[in-house]
Amino acid sequence: MNGVLSLHCTFIVAFDTLFWDHLRSSAVCPIGTQLKANTVCSGHGRCGKHGACHCDGDYTGAACEHNKMDVTVKAKGRYEFKVVAGHYQYFRVRVPPRFPGGYLEVQLKSGQPLVILVRSDDLPTKRNFEYSNFDDWMNSRNVS
Repeated sequence: MNGVLSLHCTFIVAFDTLFWDHLRSSAVCPIGTQLKANTVCSGHGRCGKHGACHCDGDYTGAACEHNKMDVTVKAKGRYEFKVVAGHYQYFRVRVPPRFPGGYLEVQLKSGQPLVILVRSDDLPTKRNFEYSNFDDWMNSRNVS
């Protein structure tokens, strides 16, 4: 006797061992016909063809769970923001074509140590970035 067993997972738990970041199964795209539009993709996107979230413009992440802000560089720009515990804050920095400068300096001062990841061609990930302040974060420094 031969048999074939097919399983479809409708509950996802994924853990990030470095930051203990996890995805809630209610936030990602479920399988089935009884979908509530305001619960999938954290309410900030829509489910795509293969079950991946396509996020609205101001959000990013596997379940559109993180805020993203577009910032245009000023000569002396200072941007204050709040980071909700357990979330990330993404910034996409736009440098105007005639910006009189040549480099972007990133400084951080916060109440608690935060990690900064910088990437020039796309949103950074914990695996793909060009600059980080991991050393400051690991040593509990809140100024970078």
